Amino acid sequence: MERTECPSQGGTSVCRPGIYNLEFPPSGGGKKDFKLEPGVYVLNKGLKMTNGSIRGSGVLLYAADGGVSINGGEIELSPKTDGVHAGILLFEAHDNDDGIRINGNATVASLAGMIYAPSSEGVVLGGGGGTLRVGRVIATNLSTSGNGKVIVGGG
Repeated sequence: MERTECPSQGGTSVCRPGIYNLEFPPSGGGKKDFKLEPGVYVLNKGLKMTNGSIRGSGVLLYAADGGVSINGGEIELSPKTDGVHAGILLFEAHDNDDGIRINGNATVASLAGMIYAPSSEGVVLGGGGGTLRVGRVIATNLSTSGNGKVIVGGG
């Protein structure tokens, strides 16, 4: 199902699984805090978020086209635990070579699960002023940036 918005519920925008043919998360009206319901999110224009927060469990973000850029804010995402894509949080399409840049700025930012980006021009992870925890990364190029700590492994 095609989605164009994440309706506001009590100050937080709640996103539902589906196909997003616009940059995700839709941030019209100054929205900065997002909760993702469990399921698969097909991102046809990538993901871009600056500050704010993004949280959700049981999600798969499939970047069909466009890059992924999360800069600042609080990040707490975990993958589906069953099915074919169990354990994968972010899957960038094989023909998508756009970069992935994730720089959390919270005390602890968490991306449980795997980032799978086989054709990406590069995956850059940064802890900002805190710690970014990532399960696993499969990519051609992986680097870190910033003053914080990046922990990769396990989840």
